[in-house]
Amino acid sequence: MTTVDSYQVRLLLAANCGPCGLPREVTRTGQCPECGHLLPDDEVREVRTAVGARRKAFKVALQRHGQRVTLTADSMSAFATRGVPLGDHEHLDKVILPALAKLSDPLPKVKQLLESCTWDPREDGTVAAFSELVTAFDAGLAWVESLRDTMPPMAWRAVHRELARAGTALLRGQLAMATTIVAVDLDAARKVQGESESQFGAAAQHARRIATQIEIIRYSPADGRYRRTDRSTSRPWPGRAWEAAPR
Repeated sequence: MTTVDSYQVRLLLAANCGPCGLPREVTRTGQCPECGHLLPDDEVREVRTAVGARRKAFKVALQRHGQRVTLTADSMSAFATRGVPLGDHEHLDKVILPALAKLSDPLPKVKQLLESCTWDPREDGTVAAFSELVTAFDAGLAWVESLRDTMPPMAWRAVHRELARAGTALLRGQLAMATTIVAVDLDAARKVQGESESQFGAAAQHARRIATQIEIIRYSPADGRYRRTDRSTSRPWPGRAWEAAPR
């Protein structure tokens, strides 16, 4: 799994401090957190109005998605155990390899959308960007739930379950990133950024386990079940999985 680059969300959270000569975070007191000077009233009001508008426009929807993600995460202890699984080769092509591709590029759309505007709901394009963000979350949630609800063949069971857990952590990290836009102040924004980094770290840990599991399969005995050849490529399918595995 690649390392998640830092992201920047442009939000109005600061006012100009005269004595410091720099923009300073607007706190509940309205004072500069560095020198204690009162920040300009008009700028403080503008910041608080902007924060209120963002929270009114986006907070409920983000909380709703957070609840859905939590429910899905809580259900990850109950994977599908009944049904007819795909064959080893088919499961590799239709489930394992696409999931590994998602883990290798964890958040291009979410990061792009978060950095695309200042998240003032009165500005053109902001509501449309948020709708795209929600659509991306819905797609991610559907993907993770499909992993949970898919019964893997025995050979892929351990890898499949780690993929589902990695996907859940990835989704939680993305949602924490998005929660930045409804932060009441800079400290709150930094806190959710830390939460997102923690979730991406958990996803990376699952990815390392996936790589270890695939490596075990790759170096299994030549006459064992894991060394069967992929009919479409005349190559052992564990090798194909290893090439796509997180590093």
